Amino acid sequence: MGVTDIFGMFDKVDDIILEPVKLVCDALHQPLKHLDAGIERKNKEQEHLLDVELQKLEFEIEERKKDNELNREIRRNSEIQRMQEEVKNSAFNRSKEVAEFYKQYQIDKPLDVQ
Repeated sequence: MGVTDIFGMFDKVDDIILEPVKLVCDALHQPLKHLDAGIERKNKEQEHLLDVELQKLEFEIEERKKDNELNREIRRNSEIQRMQEEVKNSAFNRSKEVAEFYKQYQIDKPLDVQ
């Protein structure tokens, strides 16, 4: 028996021992792979749900911004209209006061007799 025969015998013993060990290890890794795949699938589903929720929130924010801008524009226009009405009223009141003053002046003015 030579050195190569001894190494050949160890090689066969190695195959006889290691192959069942590899089989057992592979069999034990399968459930772990399934768990990892399930976890990854759940993570993707959660990420998708979060993306959908984020899009909903962004849409709602944009709608609220539009509503706020519209309300602000309506308030601004209402305020401008109110101020214009005040100006018209004050101008009318001034004209009325001037007319009243002029009328009173005409009544109170002494007649110039020549």
